[in-house]
Amino acid sequence: MTPEEGVRAHRDLQGGDAAAGVMLPIHWATFNLAPHPWAEPGEDTLGAAARIGARVASPAPGEPFEPGAAVPGTPWWRASSQRPAGDPTAPTTADGKVRDGELMPSMDDAQ
Repeated sequence: MTPEEGVRAHRDLQGGDAAAGVMLPIHWATFNLAPHPWAEPGEDTLGAAARIGARVASPAPGEPFEPGAAVPGTPWWRASSQRPAGDPTAPTTADGKVRDGELMPSMDDAQ
């Protein structure tokens, strides 16, 4: 399910009222194995939800969340979606920029 499909499913499950309830996307930031940048699903979900007025909870990993309480909405991944410069495990281009959305080599491969 794409982020846009997830937001549509949320709206449908709320009887067509996207603002009812809270959408809680799960498993989107679990692995960096897809051909898209790691943070893209989170950003796309926020964008799709904003377009139809849906509320999205985005608790950081390990952050508690109670649906009846305040909705955690800080996009925590923005601070961690780029690997630090000089990270020997980050695949880089010839000019040293990190290539996002690629499998990382094992630590044994980093010299």
